[in-house]
Amino acid sequence: PPALPFLGVLLTDLTFIEDGHADFVSSDASQPAINFTKHLFTFNIWQDFRHYVEMGYPFRPAPAVMQLVEHLPKLDDKVLLEMSLHREPKGVSREEVERLDLESA
Repeated sequence: PPALPFLGVLLTDLTFIEDGHADFVSSDASQPAINFTKHLFTFNIWQDFRHYVEMGYPFRPAPAVMQLVEHLPKLDDKVLLEMSLHREPKGVSREEVERLDLESA
């Protein structure tokens, strides 16, 4: 089935691999060996990501949906901030916001 990889998970996995595994392993410090396990983990993460990117999606264009999306109202950042502050004012607890929502309903 179609799937979209979440970039946040990919980057988190790569970070844990990078931070959690040494680049080189060896019992003899004078002759370090490449940590192939680390690089195999990294390869597997990228291979999964590449699989999703290269996968074909059997979607057909839907002109009505495309037109709807293309004509959605566009709000600038100032308007969006005002809407957000109206919905959840700064300095007000979540419980207070929920109580106000119930009172206004």
